[in-house]
Parts: sequence; structure tokens; C-alpha cells
Amino acid sequence: MKKQEELRDFNIQVPLLEALEGYIAEGVVPMHMPGHKQGRGFIKLDVNGGGRPGSSSFEHIIEMDLTEIPGLDNLHYPEGPIKKAEELAAQAFGADRTFFIVNGSTAGVYAMMLGVLDPDDRVIVMRNSHRSVYNAMILGGIRPYYLLPSYCKEYGVAMGVTAQDVIYAMDRCPEARAVVITSPNYYGYCLDIKSIAEEVHKRGKLLLVDEAHGAHLHFSKRLPADALAQGADMVVQSAHKTLCAFTQTAYLHVKSDNVNIERVREALRLVQSTSPSYMLMASLDYARALMEGQGKSMLERAIDMSIKLRRQLRDAGVVCPGDEMIGRYGIAGFDATKLIINMSHWGYSGYDIERILRQEYKVQLEMSDPYNGLAMITLADDQSTVGVLEKALMDMAKKLHKRGRLSVEDVDISLPPMALTPRQAYYSPKAEVPLNEAEGMICGGFIVPYPPGIPVLCPGEIITKEVIKLIGRYERVQGVDKGKIKVLYKY
Repeated sequence: MKKQEELRDFNIQVPLLEALEGYIAEGVVPMHMPGHKQGRGFIKLDVNGGGRPGSSSFEHIIEMDLTEIPGLDNLHYPEGPIKKAEELAAQAFGADRTFFIVNGSTAGVYAMMLGVLDPDDRVIVMRNSHRSVYNAMILGGIRPYYLLPSYCKEYGVAMGVTAQDVIYAMDRCPEARAVVITSPNYYGYCLDIKSIAEEVHKRGKLLLVDEAHGAHLHFSKRLPADALAQGADMVVQSAHKTLCAFTQTAYLHVKSDNVNIERVREALRLVQSTSPSYMLMASLDYARALMEGQGKSMLERAIDMSIKLRRQLRDAGVVCPGDEMIGRYGIAGFDATKLIINMSHWGYSGYDIERILRQEYKVQLEMSDPYNGLAMITLADDQSTVGVLEKALMDMAKKLHKRGRLSVEDVDISLPPMALTPRQAYYSPKAEVPLNEAEGMICGGFIVPYPPGIPVLCPGEIITKEVIKLIGRYERVQGVDKGKIKVLYKY
């Protein structure tokens, strides 16, 4: 702090540093990622056994910012402690091989897809996949067959797909070499991966799962089974989202005899930094170790607190969607640590909920949408944090003026014709044109209305009259700027 004050004496600006310090000084309760909740999850581990204090509490984290010197190994060619740490992670998560990722789950998704698919290969992907899945198709020249998820109009959320949906897609795209699905979604809803894996494997294809929001699932029987346990071949998990690891950390797990491990390693060398942070890698090692010890009971505590708060809020009239969705919309499980808060029946949007909590109660949610707010309760939380959230929400339920119910838009998304692959579209010249003049042109970007967060247009798809009409119905559309969208002007 003293050095920063010295910088200010010289009139040197540090806007990001000041913004971070301002957030911390405000004393906001973080109901958002990363899962360690501003360091609360970094406890001292008993790494030596016998109850003696360990040294893995990150007290000297700045000093750990080192490089590939003798004894510290090399992430891209591991032979020593990094290799051992990855092996321990594989054992803990039930994988054949586990790779440490320091460029986020995004890099994990890139390596997962580039490691098993070739240019011009077909792949079946959920239409509401994370942007990294689309980016991987652009990088690898991979051709998609899109699978539309179900949509829950009641809460304005894109949900899941069933094994029958996947069978339908494989029947129509038999040449696809892999199926890419997302489970759980942002809201904690999980697919029936076991049934999907069985059908995918019957046809000799690989099942790749973006499990960014489910790194913790493996460590509690009260949570849905994780993707590896249900038969997935490759799984990417964001360690920082729900475990106690630093932002940007992830695991890539492999559990299959049909994956070339060395090619996956080469793909990681392609998409990861050649100067990986040892602080990030150490936190991945720590996150695994914690979950093999005290972390399990900490996670059970988080589940208990979330279930209790959900029950209290429901009794107070707040809508908190949960496991009642199982068996509908392709949903087979619900992560109880995700707290969905819906007050649309009182006339309040998710944005309203997030804004009121931050401004009046100093609580910051993970995210909000037009209908829901989302709080993440992790193993680093305890009653000192969840209690503040509970008090704030119960107070809101009592004091908020009950307005008229918000109307929820009907969603009727169909897949437009594809003229070019995402890669071809990416490398084509683009121009901006008014949306109402774009009929018949080829889209140059992603057009994503919220809700439901499903692209109505992807790069390379033909803009139809129906799609233009559909876009016009939405208030918030990513990819439309002042009534204009990107198109390919060469075609």
C-alpha cells in the first residue's frame, strides 16, 4: 500500500489496481467465482501427516512466482513435480491422465477438440456451447452439426439435451467423429451423461464434455455424478470456478483408450503459454490436495447451507428453481451449491436483484439475466458469508414493493442454413449492414439474444427473413450494434 501511495505522489495512474483495492475495501461479500472466495479457501494443509502443520497455505505466494529452473519441472515436458502433481490429480478425479491448464478452460476446450479432431471433421455440438467450442472449430477447421437444447420458458433459461436428441443428431450426421456437450450449465443443471455416453460409444464416437462448472461434483455423493464417472472420454473443468484455485486454472482429464495422449499434449503446447505461472500450477495442486482432505467436509457444509437458504427463501415467497427440474428439459441432476434467485413474479428482473444486493447490502452475485440472479456458494463459504446473503435476501423479500409479473418471451429458434464453416467465415472480409437489409447475406459474427443465450446466427450462416424477424423481438442481442450486424461482403 505504501508503494502505491508513492506512485500517487508522482501522479502515476494505476486504474486497475485501484479498482481492485476499492472493491476489497468496500467489504463486498463475494457470491461469485473464484471458488476460494478472496483466499478464504486457502487453509493450511496437513501435508506432512500426523497432524503437523503443513506449508500449503499460500502465505508466501508472491515468492512462488518463479520459472523453469532446475527442480521445478516444465509444464510442457513434465518429468518431476509437475508430472507427479498431474498424476495425483488423475487419481483424485478418476482419470487415466490429467493435464494442468493455466490458460483457462478455454485452452482446455481447444486442446480437447484439436487433440482428437482433424480439419474438415464433423462434430456434433450443443448450440449453446461456450464460445471456446466455437473458437476451437475456427482454429481447427472443424465443421459443426448443431444440437438445439431445450428451453425453459418459465425461467427463461436454455436447458439440456437427452440421449434421444443425441441419437437423432448422430442419425443425421453419421460422419461426426465426436459429440461435444456442456454439463452442468451455468445454473447447475446436469445432463444424463451416462445414457448419452452409451449411445455415443455404440457408434464409435468420442464424448467430450465441457464440465467447467463441475470440478467439485466428484467429491460429494449428494451432487450429480461427474462426467468421467458416467463414461465421458475427455472432460474439461475450471478449477477456479468451484474449487480453491486461482482464476485461469483448469484441468483436462482423459479416460479413454481411443485418445492419443501425445497428440493432446501437443495441442496443449499449441494453445498454452510457454511461460506458465507456477502460482497457478501450485494452486491446481493445492485444490486437488484440499479435496482429498478437509475439502470434502467443507463442500458438505456448502451444500447444507445452500439447501437451507433455498428452503427459507421459498418459504418467504422467493422462487428458487432447483431439483424439481429433474426429468424435464433433458435435465438429470442439479448442483445444490448453485442458488438461483427469481423474483420475476414480483416484477423484478435478475438485473434488479443483482443491483439491489450490491448497492444496498454489499453482496455481489455471480451473474444475472433478465429473470434470475445466481449466487455461487462454494466450499470456501461459511455462515459469515452465507449469513449475509441470507439476511439480505430475506430483507428484500419482506420490503420490496410487489409489482406486476414480468412477461417471459416465447423462444422459437431454428437453425438457419450454413453456407460456410465458422473458419471460412472468420477469414472472410466483413462489413456492417443494417439488420433489416441483411436478408440473404452470410453472417460474419455471433448473434445471441438473451435469454436464452442460444445463438440464432453463427458465422457462415445465411440470414433469413425469419431470423431477422426473430432478432427484432429481443431487447438484448449480443452481436447487434445500433441496429447493424457483421456480414461477409465477398459473397
